Amino acid sequence: MSTGSFPGGKARLGGRIALLTILTLALGLVVVMSSRSDAVVGERVTFVNSTGETLWIGAGESADGSRPITGLPVLRPGESATIVIPDDGRPGHWRGRFFARQRCSGEPGSTFRCLVGDCGVHPDRCERGAEPVSLAEFNFDQHNSGAPWYNVSYVDALSLTITIETPGGPPAPVAGTCVRWDCSGGQLLAACPEAHAVIDPQRGDRINCVNPERDSESAYTAALRPFGPRAYLWSTHDRVPGNETVLSCPGCADFVVTFRGGGAPVRRPPGRPPRPSRCAVTRANASTCPAASPPTVPDCSSGGATTARPNGSRTAPTGP
Repeated sequence: MSTGSFPGGKARLGGRIALLTILTLALGLVVVMSSRSDAVVGERVTFVNSTGETLWIGAGESADGSRPITGLPVLRPGESATIVIPDDGRPGHWRGRFFARQRCSGEPGSTFRCLVGDCGVHPDRCERGAEPVSLAEFNFDQHNSGAPWYNVSYVDALSLTITIETPGGPPAPVAGTCVRWDCSGGQLLAACPEAHAVIDPQRGDRINCVNPERDSESAYTAALRPFGPRAYLWSTHDRVPGNETVLSCPGCADFVVTFRGGGAPVRRPPGRPPRPSRCAVTRANASTCPAASPPTVPDCSSGGATTARPNGSRTAPTGP
């Protein structure tokens, strides 16, 4: 090799190094962009009405930049509808809750009101927080590797039984009675202490059970806990060892929220005559109404059922 050719070779080597550096940086950019594009956005939530009455779906978002959801469905018995979560773009997350409004009437935008879960005068959206009601809570977060997080909450009240399923997620490891996260046997509302029960003044049936002590265990939690609902019963329930209140399904894009009736009338022991039905329990007169017989608690241990968390975790780093 002549000394005259060395400078040119050195220049070519330097050019190759520069090109390699550019390609490496470009590849890194592609990898980063690819990893971001692989994140699930626009998750879908399907609502199923398994009750015997019409439901108006309500939603409330956290005050952290999460965008309001409008165009919420009205579901007749047996109907279902799907919405898309608005977590694309900034801020890259949506945190909030869904619930069922019941026994609504009135002129939309003017006199529209709901007996349970009332949140404003619009059938397809909420303009304020709901009255105490059962909640399905979610945390969709593009920056959280464990997200989506989700849970059912009866902390404020129990109106309807709620279950959340992830049809596209990993299957539960063990099938059994409680695989749907509802061991209530349809008796949760029937188990509500009479002092906390809310009665429809026109129909005379129970429509809600309001928790007066949301931050601690109480007669409310004691009445519901034997049924084993995988749900928050009080605000710090997730701190109890072995609790199964919060679940996560990383990468899941589809969720099914099913609303079921809270329960039939309270069952009476054999031979006991029916109680008078003239006492409509409200928060104002609850102390004057006679106590009800407790409903039968179903056996949730049959069928080999065990804890079946769908790719879940019992503790979320941030609440939904």
